[in-house]
Amino acid sequence: MKLRNTFGAFAIVAIVSTDLSAAVSPDLQEWAKGPVQFLMTTEELQSWKGLNSDAEAQAFINLFWARRDPTPSTPANEYKAEFDMKVTVADERFSAGKIKGSLTDRAKYLYLLGAPSRYRKRNDRRPMNADSETVTLDPDGRPTQAALSTETWFYDQGKVPKFALSSRPFEIAFIDQFRNGLYKLGRINSANAIDLAKKAVLAAIVSPSLTQAPTYAAKGTVAPVITRPAVPAAPTTTAPATSFKNSAFAQTVADVKAGKTGAYKPLYSTYGEGVTTTGEYYVPLQLFVPKAHGVTADSNATFFGTIEDSNGQVVALYEEPAKLTASKEDYFYDRSIVLPSGNYKGFFGLAIDGKPVMVTSNKMELKSLDKDLPGSSKMILSNNIYPLTTAQMPTDPFSFGGIKVVPKGDKTFLNSDELWYFIELRNAGLDDTGKTRMQVIVEVDRTVNKKKVTMRSPPLDVPAEPLRGVDKHYALGNSIPLAGFAPGDYVIRVKVIDTVSKQNYNFTEDFKVIGAKKG
Repeated sequence: MKLRNTFGAFAIVAIVSTDLSAAVSPDLQEWAKGPVQFLMTTEELQSWKGLNSDAEAQAFINLFWARRDPTPSTPANEYKAEFDMKVTVADERFSAGKIKGSLTDRAKYLYLLGAPSRYRKRNDRRPMNADSETVTLDPDGRPTQAALSTETWFYDQGKVPKFALSSRPFEIAFIDQFRNGLYKLGRINSANAIDLAKKAVLAAIVSPSLTQAPTYAAKGTVAPVITRPAVPAAPTTTAPATSFKNSAFAQTVADVKAGKTGAYKPLYSTYGEGVTTTGEYYVPLQLFVPKAHGVTADSNATFFGTIEDSNGQVVALYEEPAKLTASKEDYFYDRSIVLPSGNYKGFFGLAIDGKPVMVTSNKMELKSLDKDLPGSSKMILSNNIYPLTTAQMPTDPFSFGGIKVVPKGDKTFLNSDELWYFIELRNAGLDDTGKTRMQVIVEVDRTVNKKKVTMRSPPLDVPAEPLRGVDKHYALGNSIPLAGFAPGDYVIRVKVIDTVSKQNYNFTEDFKVIGAKKG
């Protein structure tokens, strides 16, 4: 996300009351007391305090975000989406007791300066008990910074914000002053941090002269892709699970490994491989549930299973609530997992109300990916592709630049469907105009009376479309109406030729067509 740095004549917010007129409803009154307080200027705060109705308050909020929108000509507001993501991360990582993490000092500097390039944590949890241990105090009678737990954030070159007007690296220290997990800005380098925070508030306002939030046509818009900030994780003492809490899950996995699946309904699993623009490798996994299994989005489902390496050793175990999502008349559950390259076998199941109902197994051949080399995803066959309405994290499963592609896990389509094939390309070649140039050939085979019948498209010259918010990643795909397809088994082959880089990609998938259901 690219933010323009425009400095207007605004002063940084002071710590004063944000109470509004009683004519404004309590929910709206609380808005400026939340994490957004760290973004407000004094001028905005004074305007907020003078509002007298819900309508005025909502108009103020809309304008507040619009003034910070780096792409004001589009409905998506990347600044707000990124801020909302940081609020979620702060609540997860920085909360202490009853204090929400999104309202702490560390959260404030995460919002304003962004995540650091690295951090260092020094834990020193000595009890503040003079009878048992000596603690060094400063002249005000407080423990010195050296005697307390500290967390230091380092902003190296490349992470220094542009509004700092200097490329010199800097650091910020946060101190656990009262040894309760609530880290406050330390006195070392605090003046520099406070000054940068002031500049950040001003730099965020890219449309200072805007007086009314713009409106946009109510069409399906693509949500921005927002990178989850790599901030320090909360310490944990919980060891990875090595056995199931529910013994029925262990027995079910043993049944699947032994091929004893007759008591269970079939489940369909699809996996892929992905790499983010920062080099984070991940494996998207989907469990697909056909409508015939009788589940709903409200079913009390649990995802469970294990993954074994080529030596038969369990390398991952899962037992977690599974919120099912509707796709046309079917349902799916998906998540991303992290595994190194290698050959694996997964044994997965879904339980309803704690009882194992559906199972599957899947061989997984993972080669890992290099973010800087040309490459592609696996080809996905789908009858359901749609824009996401909430911000996407880079490792979200089967999500590409704000677009959700739902694999048709059973690869069975009605002849009233459109079959979509979808491919993500990375680091495609660019011509002199900065455009991709692809040639695509599609073949569909069907065997009739022991004879193979092939339908072939002529070579088509098409560009791959840049994925929104994902640099050097592109989407390629098309739909095939199945109305003229007789029921039966088919094979689709897609060949993609990058005519600029001379890279070739070949994809093959089976699928089945059945007659449209009447009524």
